[in-house]
Amino acid sequence: PLFNSLHPLQTRGDRPCEQRQSARRPLLPHPASLDAGSVSYGNVGEEIGKLVRSRVQPIWPETAFEEAYRNVISNPSLMLSLGKGALTTEIAALIARSEASETRVFKETDLPPLLYLDHLVNEISTQGFEHVVIDEAQELSPLQFLLLRRHSRNGWFTILGDLRQRLLPYQGIHNWRQVASLFSSTDVARLESRISFRSTYEITRFANRVARQLPGSSSLPIPYQRYGEKLKGKRSETFRAMQEAIIQRFSQLRAGHEDWTVAILTKWLGEANTIFKELGHRGYKGVQLLEIEEEMNQKLIVSPIQLTKGLEFDAVIIAGVHDRNFVDSEFDRRLLYLACTRAKHSLSMYWFGQPSPILTQLPKEDE
Repeated sequence: PLFNSLHPLQTRGDRPCEQRQSARRPLLPHPASLDAGSVSYGNVGEEIGKLVRSRVQPIWPETAFEEAYRNVISNPSLMLSLGKGALTTEIAALIARSEASETRVFKETDLPPLLYLDHLVNEISTQGFEHVVIDEAQELSPLQFLLLRRHSRNGWFTILGDLRQRLLPYQGIHNWRQVASLFSSTDVARLESRISFRSTYEITRFANRVARQLPGSSSLPIPYQRYGEKLKGKRSETFRAMQEAIIQRFSQLRAGHEDWTVAILTKWLGEANTIFKELGHRGYKGVQLLEIEEEMNQKLIVSPIQLTKGLEFDAVIIAGVHDRNFVDSEFDRRLLYLACTRAKHSLSMYWFGQPSPILTQLPKEDE
């Protein structure tokens, strides 16, 4: 709503009447007024283009949408006026203070409102796609959906996602009603896929126990009756001892299932880097460290959990599930749920010291 009513901003079609009247004058001069000596057949089109732009620009000048965006988010009163109740006074003041303290470099979260303003203020025309498919849709904001809707020729979308895998509370959507409201002029069919075919019965049951602690998790996946090994968990006294146990498990999986993909997942990149270097020192070959979102090119992976969204592995080893690492928070529960649901056949957890309260507070199987 903040950018849907930009009445203080002048769009290109809202120029003063006297400027629009000037559009009645011929946009191009008479051919006789062109300097024949400076115009050749090869550059006539370029010269005409320059003349058209020189006449059109005073009538419809481009609006600096970047400055318009900064003017909005740096002015709490303007945000409250345009937002029409979407923002509180405290949130508007917080956004303005944040803008004043930041550099002039835009962030990734600034891109959707910037693009939306550019479309509105400069009346950007869109060619439109016949059909749009969106995966991991829980990560997109309503404004990003609105932008994609403007680029759709007929409103045909296939939107896929799992709200339980939305990690950050201030990003993405909170419920599917937010998305459906953007398609109010068309028919919206919601299909819920309840059966989880990826993981074994045991892994899905455990992941559901983690997910049951999350808000809005009344409808959980139904485990497919493909049974496998029991989940493994091991406590160690120190990080070094935990690392040793993880490498032993890694070796067992590698030796027993040469064709499997195996992932060691950590909460932090630093943990992943430490384990990856230790594997290298011990002579393990063909192991890939994921430091950014990139394509897997090895069967053996060490990675922070967040970078594995959308991926799956035959076996997953989760490292560092202790009380100082995975605390009693919604973010850490979502992160652990994401890690568990990456595994197809085997899931193991390792920690040193006390286990995470997420593990000790798990609901019972029959709850």
